[in-house]
Amino acid sequence: AISQANNDGGNYLTTLILIIDRLLFFLSLAILFRIILSMILPSLGRQPHSLIIKLSILLASITEPILGPLRDLLREPTRRIHPIFERLDFSPMAAILLIYFIQWGLHRLLIAM
Repeated sequence: AISQANNDGGNYLTTLILIIDRLLFFLSLAILFRIILSMILPSLGRQPHSLIIKLSILLASITEPILGPLRDLLREPTRRIHPIFERLDFSPMAAILLIYFIQWGLHRLLIAM
């Protein structure tokens, strides 16, 4: 009974880790799509299709809770390097790297189980 309980706990933990891993994967995809859309949107003119605008709003609502704090955190260090870097947004790259390291840690945890 004890080994069964430990096994069930391990299965629940494995399932939870896999769910978190998939959510992080989809978050990184949302960040990549937001980057691509931010490069395409200016070339679509003043009145882009409403579907593209809705997609842009959706991606911003999903990714901004992560990118906003990272942007604030990175603003001062990039300004110190050179003023021109202040105009560049490194938060998507930092978020994707952070997601990668979290996923790496989760994978290591799964291997150790």
